[in-house]
Amino acid sequence: MTGYGRGVIAERNLRATVEVRTVNHRFLDLKLRGAPLAPASEDAVQARVRARVERGSVVVSVNLARDGGGAMLRIDPDAAKRAYDVLAATAAQLGIAGPELGLVLAQPGVVGGVEDAVDDGSEQRSITGALDAALVQLDQMRATEGEALAAELVTWLDELVERRTQLAELAATLPQQVARRLTERVRRLLDGQDAATVDRGGSPRRSRCSRTARMSRRSWSGSPRTSIRRAAWWLPRARSGRRLDVQEIGRELNTIGSKSALAEISSVIVEAKAALEKIREQVQNVE
Repeated sequence: MTGYGRGVIAERNLRATVEVRTVNHRFLDLKLRGAPLAPASEDAVQARVRARVERGSVVVSVNLARDGGGAMLRIDPDAAKRAYDVLAATAAQLGIAGPELGLVLAQPGVVGGVEDAVDDGSEQRSITGALDAALVQLDQMRATEGEALAAELVTWLDELVERRTQLAELAATLPQQVARRLTERVRRLLDGQDAATVDRGGSPRRSRCSRTARMSRRSWSGSPRTSIRRAAWWLPRARSGRRLDVQEIGRELNTIGSKSALAEISSVIVEAKAALEKIREQVQNVE
């Protein structure tokens, strides 16, 4: 499910801004972007997101800055000294002036991200606080989307119920209609001869029609509807999307369609399958 949340926490001279974006995805795909995080902070972020989001493509953007607005940098003195020594030796060989500070700082590994000097836990507290605030907004947006999605799914399920009712009505008269059509066809072929004996030889077709009638009257729309209306699955932690399985309905529609002897039933099956496909599409968005 899609959603967005943003949180900002300032503690001492550290200001943490966290944004969380989610889009539909079959599994949980979590990506961290922005400022490099200390291992403990990164683990805390991942644990909090996994506890609130079961599946989806999730992008967490973290920005850390001082209150003055400048980005916090970490300079590795050992890496800077090694870079300076190499550059100075090269400059001496070439007979030119030694390296400037800007050139030393530009070497890989000299300048890093977040300053490790903030080691009293304030970094992690600020990040997780901002993340929690962002996740609250994310949940609210996803809940709103889920309610709209639930209404749409119920609409399509109501469509299936209507088609099932049509199938039941058609199935109730199916054996008689098939028998009448067969009798009329045979009478036309015999050109007015007595075709009363034909009806005695039609037991296989009648048996097939009876099976179609029984299957058409089954209430195969109840379980998904109950899953939607009884479970608050639009809340991100409800985890009801995977329970909303419509495969059984699809199998029964295929079976009824394959055994149907009436064009009217085949037409209703096509319409029911169209509604079922809409449900399948939307189920993929449910967490």
